[in-house]
This record gives sequence, C-alpha cells and structure tokens, in this order.
Amino acid sequence: MELNVNIENIIEKCADLGINYDLMESYHCLFKNYNDFFNREKRIKTVYKFLSANGHRSKEKYAIELIKNHWEVHSKEPYYKYLKALSDIEPGIQKYNKNHRDHLVHTAYVFLLGLHLFKLNKNIRKAIKNYFRENRLESYSPQNSNGREIFDSFFKDYYGQIEPSNNLELFRFIWLLISTFHDLSYPFESFICKMAPYITHINNLGKDQSEYVPTSIELPFKGMEVLSSGNSFKILNKLQKDYDKEGNYLDLEKYLKDRLNKGFVDHGIISALLLLKTSDVLYIKKNWKKRFFDKTFPPIALGIALHNIDWKYAKDNYDKLPKITLEDFPLCYLLILADTLQEWDRPSKKSNIGSKDISIKFDQEKGKFIVKIDLSEKRINEIIEELQIKLSSINIPIIEKAL
Repeated sequence: MELNVNIENIIEKCADLGINYDLMESYHCLFKNYNDFFNREKRIKTVYKFLSANGHRSKEKYAIELIKNHWEVHSKEPYYKYLKALSDIEPGIQKYNKNHRDHLVHTAYVFLLGLHLFKLNKNIRKAIKNYFRENRLESYSPQNSNGREIFDSFFKDYYGQIEPSNNLELFRFIWLLISTFHDLSYPFESFICKMAPYITHINNLGKDQSEYVPTSIELPFKGMEVLSSGNSFKILNKLQKDYDKEGNYLDLEKYLKDRLNKGFVDHGIISALLLLKTSDVLYIKKNWKKRFFDKTFPPIALGIALHNIDWKYAKDNYDKLPKITLEDFPLCYLLILADTLQEWDRPSKKSNIGSKDISIKFDQEKGKFIVKIDLSEKRINEIIEELQIKLSSINIPIIEKAL
C-alpha cells in the first residue's frame, strides 16, 4: 500500500540539512512526474529518511533500503545481494585498516549526488543526451510538439502534460548501476594493499639467494573477463578507442597486472569485471533482454573501470592514453565528480564533516561547479589534485574553503 506522503512537507523538513536538502529537491524534481514509479511514495520517504538520519548505523540501514527500493523499479532485485555483501565485509576491513572509509552510505550518496549534478549542469545533460543518441541506446526525441526542448530532452510535453522521456528512464537505470557497482570491489584493494608490505618482507628474506623464487600476489579471478559475447578487456579497450578523439586507450588488462605486481589492485577495474560477469549470467538466466545488455552495459562498465585509474602511474609507463573529458566520457566524468566530491558523512582520519559543511552550486557564466567545503586547506588541495589527475582541466570544479 502506498504511503500518504506530503512531498512538500518532506522537502521542507530537509531545509536545515545543507546539501542534503539540495539532493532531496533534485531527486524529487527528476522523478516527480513518473506515473509508473513503483512504490513511489515509499521510495521518496526512504530517500528522506536516509538524508535526515542521525548516526552512521541508521544511515547504513536506509542506504541499503534506498538502493534496494530502486532496483525493484527495474525488476532487478538480484543486484541487491552484491551491495548487501559489501555491508557485511566492510566492518571486518575497518578493524585492521582504520583509514578505510565507508562505502555503503557513500554508494547511496553518490547515487543522489550524481542526480543532483546532472540536474544542475546543462552541459552534463547535453553530453549524456548526445552519448545516448550517438550510441543509439534508446529512442531519441529532442523536441516537444512546439519545437522547444524540455529539460534538454529528458522530459516530453504530451499536450501540456510533462512526462519523463526514454532518455531520463535510461539515465536513471544507468546511474543506479554505476553508483551501486563502482566501489563494490574496494575490499579487495584494501586487503591487497595491506598484504603487499608483508609479501615484500617475505621476499627480502631470500633475495640474496640465487635460486630463490619470489612470492607474488595473484588474484583468484581467472575467467572473470570471459563473457558470452566476448572478452571484457577487449570490449572495454575498444570502447576507449572509439570514444577518444585520437583513438587512444589504456590497456586495462596490462594495467591491472602491472599494478598488481606493485602490490596494488584497482577496485574500479575489478568492479567493472564483476558487473559484466554477473549481469551477463543474469540476463541469460532471467531471460532479460540480452541485446540490451550487450549494447548498454560495456559503456557503463567502462565508466566504472576508469574512475579509479592512477593516471600519474599510467603516464609514466604507457603511451597514447585517453583523456577523460565530459564530451567523450560523460558517464565516467560524472562518476569521478560525484565520487570525489562526496566527502560528508564519511567519518575517517582525513575528514569528518556533515551535510551543512559543504555546498555545491553551478555558475552558469563560468560554466563550472563552485564547491565550498569546511575542510583543511591540505585536504581541499588533495581533492583538487585528484580531480586534476583524473579529468581534463576544463571540467574541474572550483573548490574553496567554506567561511
């Protein structure tokens, strides 16, 4: 049964929650016209509970419910178990790695923040709209009956009734996938990083012996790249060539192996492989539209695979690398931006700020996001440097210390 929810009252209750108020407002703006929005009022209330919850445990509870509820919209409940698995693993990691930050609450925030950034910035909407059109992922209707664009083609005007277009429906599904899976393999990265010094210690014991065979770190992922439609690494590398204006690409398989030899596993690449492998099987077993998977999921996985690349390392070791621009890699761009800027309600030694300590606006004249955040100058510079390494400079937000 639907809950009797007064949307205006819910949004008003978020007024003193800082950026969480903006997230609630943007969420409602994008989805208020969905007549087929399964359990719509329940979903809106869960988003509110998540954004307004006090205490990390409460936020974790509502983060799981929030993501699970949205998977129900697409009849893709099996994906929920992967998010639940992360919530079971992370407490164990945090016991031995005090710097390990939450990723369950972070996942729900990235989902909502990405929607907010999408709503604020017309350039993001334009880039994603063009991406859908060029890849022919959904029917594309750029204008309404009067010849005017409505919210940059993500809504249509049916005789005065504004309704979401197929473009917005597809974006909703794609962004849910990206936000849910982008950090799913982070536990592997944390474990390997902690094991690397230990392996180095073992090898140092025998390095002066001529016949000594060094110990190496290997991942038990043989066959994860094998899909019914081909090899994930080859598919993702080809997509990079297609999207980059000069046909450049980073060999993801070589990069993963080279980094592993240095004691580091890239959780973005592993998460992308996991998404493709599990989805490939699910689409076959559940008799979902396999052609849709083959065409739509590789670009989604590519955005996840590229979001955590150490481009400093890549530039020192490989030639002809792609540039992550909004125009060429819009999904990856949005993920990097949302993932990096989501600093609040993530307690750690680096920072511990609340939703009132950050604001994100879009300056139309400058064509840039203006971020004001109550962090140390050192931490702000770290965030700026991370974005400068990962993104083309023209698309980087202006980040300032909140006064």
